Amino acid sequence: MLDRDPAAVAALRGELIRRRDTASAALAFEFAGRVQAEPEAVDWITAEQKVTQTQPSDFDVLGWAGGVLVRFEVRAGRLSGWTQRVCAATAARRHLARAPAGPGPAWTDFARQTAELAALLTTPCAG
Repeated sequence: MLDRDPAAVAALRGELIRRRDTASAALAFEFAGRVQAEPEAVDWITAEQKVTQTQPSDFDVLGWAGGVLVRFEVRAGRLSGWTQRVCAATAARRHLARAPAGPGPAWTDFARQTAELAALLTTPCAG
């Protein structure tokens, strides 16, 4: 399963769902609720990794949205650090222009989407 073999993952998920359904049928709802989290954990563990590289490369990638600049530091192909800070559009353009072309559009998109999320999460709620 940890090798992400589709048949092994499907078999494990199927068994967990069968156990959950058996527990529910036996009115063991608390146990069924705990088992329900297991297929979700399997999905998370076996999901495609977005922040690793097969090559042990080093690079930084930046993204900006809504007044927030994020920077991801990748060392030896692994995400090793990140920062976020408030940054005006003009300053962000300078940082983004100086950033090397780097790892490609997937990482650039990841950084931009993360900046969008960070901007949403740091916006104060009205009322």
